[in-house]
Amino acid sequence: MSRLKRRAPAMVALLMTTLALGGIAIAEQEAMIQPALLSSSERVALEAMMAEHIELTLKGMAPDEGQLFPVKVIAKFDTNGMLQVELGRRFVVKPDGNLVSGVELQDQLEALDGVMGSMVTEVKYEGIDYLFEGKNILYYFPELDPGKGVKAQPSALPFPPYLPPPVYGDPARAYIPSQPYPVATYNRPTVAINPGHGLYKLYDTGRFNPNYHWAKQREPSNGIVEDDVTPLYATELKRWFAERSREVDATSTRSISTQAHAQSTEESGVTYLWTDMGAKYNVEQLYPGRPDLWDVTSDADRERDRFKDINSRALLANELGAQAMISLHTNAARDAVSALTARGTQVFYKAGRAEDRALANSVACYMQELITAQIGYADWTMRQTMGSNSYAENNGSMPSALVEIAFHTHVDDALALQDSRFRTASMKGVKKGYRMWREGKPCKPLSIASVTDSSAPKGSKALSNIHFEGHPTFPVTLRLDILKCPTGWSCTSGDSKYAQSQASPLSWTFGCNASTSGVTRVRSMLTDSDGVESNLMESNVTCTASSSANIANETASAPMAGNAW
Repeated sequence: MSRLKRRAPAMVALLMTTLALGGIAIAEQEAMIQPALLSSSERVALEAMMAEHIELTLKGMAPDEGQLFPVKVIAKFDTNGMLQVELGRRFVVKPDGNLVSGVELQDQLEALDGVMGSMVTEVKYEGIDYLFEGKNILYYFPELDPGKGVKAQPSALPFPPYLPPPVYGDPARAYIPSQPYPVATYNRPTVAINPGHGLYKLYDTGRFNPNYHWAKQREPSNGIVEDDVTPLYATELKRWFAERSREVDATSTRSISTQAHAQSTEESGVTYLWTDMGAKYNVEQLYPGRPDLWDVTSDADRERDRFKDINSRALLANELGAQAMISLHTNAARDAVSALTARGTQVFYKAGRAEDRALANSVACYMQELITAQIGYADWTMRQTMGSNSYAENNGSMPSALVEIAFHTHVDDALALQDSRFRTASMKGVKKGYRMWREGKPCKPLSIASVTDSSAPKGSKALSNIHFEGHPTFPVTLRLDILKCPTGWSCTSGDSKYAQSQASPLSWTFGCNASTSGVTRVRSMLTDSDGVESNLMESNVTCTASSSANIANETASAPMAGNAW
């Protein structure tokens, strides 16, 4: 700690210079800046620098109509390690007393989170708490916090009439949602998987309906649209819950049905599926008599259905009694310059909630373990997890984590998002992170801590133990490579498999039939069924006695404890 304190002034100065030049990360620095370890003057300088960076970011953003960006941002680290950022009341309240668009506000705050998380990577802090005249976003938008027991209120706005177009449907036919499923049958632990965004009604002149038209929530980037990508990842995650945690009911907030969605198809002239739709419409069809779940908003503007969509997700998770909620998004750089460098995975959690933080850290840990185990992804960037009050999807009553899987604005990350190997590895990592969190096991990647040296006389077998750390997915393969074989001996490298899950250590045996004493040098490595590899560890096996020594690979069903060699 003292060394970091001595280096802090230089680090702060270097960071300020770097940010002024465009926010290039100083990846080569040996340690991150920890505000609690700085002197008072150094911390004030760091706070001023971060406030200035937020001001610069806001200058590149367009305010909502009537919204006023602050001339001077105030940033201050509190005793819990949160960066409190004061943006002023006019950031959320217009001069006429009406609120700014909740959708626009969340997009702005999430953009600030993303910029600070991708640019200011050298400062270690808990997260960002945005304040507006000393009050956070929930003061102005209480419906964003269903986890605090605030009664959700449906919108007072009238529903625009559904007008089936005569060309694509029968004008006399009404849109009737299906009946809700019986919630009472849900007696297993539930995890709400929440794929971000999706199709929504934009209240503007439409081709078939004069009140609105259907629109995606995100623009195309590098050939993909976030709205379309997240259901693919949700389906993949749901698959791994089904295969590896059958006791858990993994439920998607957005429909993953590939049946046509009649209303949007008829009103667009394009075939849209249920999996294309935002969560609001899925919740509406499941609970047609519960507008308090899918029609909650403080917005009255043209994008109000987007805000309803955001709010419906945590409200549905609460209704289901979910034990955890995992939201899936892809990230975006704010401008063309940062799009060249901003990349990687980042996990956000609800600031101030310890279980949310533990879940987010576990998910990030095992995503990194699984992704970097894949060929071509060994250097994948994992950013520090951060607390934030910007994400309504983390405001349910259950622990939640929001995963920004990769940057769709970065060309290489966009390719990764379309790679089925990356999709499988990343979602296996999310699933494993949830399981380890639920079991109360801290993050510990797979590694070999030690391998015992062993010895045995002629006609017996030397027993060695591999002490490992972490939580490998079985079956696990042991690779033994012979590094040194005594003259005249026959030594063979090979693999052996441990089919059943077991705690450390793993054991293996070495057959000794030697006429002379000798020492064999062996190198061990473990690989689990997800392709995660341990470090390499060397050990010695000493044999004594008569005619010859041979190492023969026996199968995992060998009649001795553990695997035999």
